[in-house]
Amino acid sequence: MFIDTTYKDCTVCGASTTERLRFPHFTVRSCARCGHEFTTDLAPGARESYDSDYFQIKHANWVNNPDTAIHDDIARIIASHFGKNAAVIDIGCGQGDFLKHLAGCGFTNLTGLDIIDQDQGDFRYLKTPVEAFDSSETFDAIVSLANIEHINDVRDYMRRLANRLAPGGLLVIYTVDNGSLLYRASKALFSMGITFAARRLYDPHHVNHFSVRSLAILAASQGLKGERLTRRNMPMSAVTLAKTPLAPAVYGAIRVIDLVSTAFGKQMLQLALFTRYTLQG
Repeated sequence: MFIDTTYKDCTVCGASTTERLRFPHFTVRSCARCGHEFTTDLAPGARESYDSDYFQIKHANWVNNPDTAIHDDIARIIASHFGKNAAVIDIGCGQGDFLKHLAGCGFTNLTGLDIIDQDQGDFRYLKTPVEAFDSSETFDAIVSLANIEHINDVRDYMRRLANRLAPGGLLVIYTVDNGSLLYRASKALFSMGITFAARRLYDPHHVNHFSVRSLAILAASQGLKGERLTRRNMPMSAVTLAKTPLAPAVYGAIRVIDLVSTAFGKQMLQLALFTRYTLQG
């Protein structure tokens, strides 16, 4: 039995949507106006919980092989804008890898926000859901790495982040690009009855799948303008595959897609930088 746990209208722009993919425990809907895709009709128990197993077992490769190259890029961007005394918060910081990286680079005013238990000496930690983050404190840089796609109400999420951004501040969002080669290939295979790739990409621990356009529209709705956009793939060492006889072939196919998508600028992930051009209430 399906229960409607999210929306039928687009979670970004509010336009009507159509069913794009149907899985046994959820449906993916698509917006023709902004290109956004999102999960709905999520069956009870299908949503992944974010406990210690999420980091240490289910997604161990992702956690244990952080993309230090992107950490370096973001550190340079923040330092060039504000220096290393910048007030930086990492939303959905997980186990704090990015903030530890910044601390190692000499940054001194670091905050992390998440819902797991941890005690870190490298940064101040706020254990709270982002949906309850209503502090009056503002930050020079707000960073959201592979976090926004987990959030049901992305409009409220973006509003909260925009309201915590200091004048002239920088919002850094790293999330999926559903127009990437890997996403396109998975949907093409799905239409031919080959569903494993789409099942993996649309696993309901991700409930929102952004296009470049839908992320920009969401940011603009909160008075943010795009400053820079780059695309990249995750490190191959961070890919987690089920241990089956087909795993080596699947891994090889992902590597080929990785190379081709890089050559044509159609990588799986987008790194978008925004600044605030209107003052939010």
